[in-house]
Amino acid sequence: MDVEEYKGYIAKVQYSEDEKIYHGRIEGIDDLVTFESSDEEKIIEEFHAAVDDYLVFCDEMRR
Repeated sequence: MDVEEYKGYIAKVQYSEDEKIYHGRIEGIDDLVTFESSDEEKIIEEFHAAVDDYLVFCDEMRR
């Protein structure tokens, strides 16, 4: 799978043949934010949700 971009964040999504799941990690940040799905159609949604959750987390940490 290709590199994906959402709201300025990027992630490289890979498929694990052994585990039969797609997984990815938000790149270029100091925190570890990962996401996964067994459904190829849903992995981009999981990436978007991970970014959205990360942005909420960052906003809460600034308060």
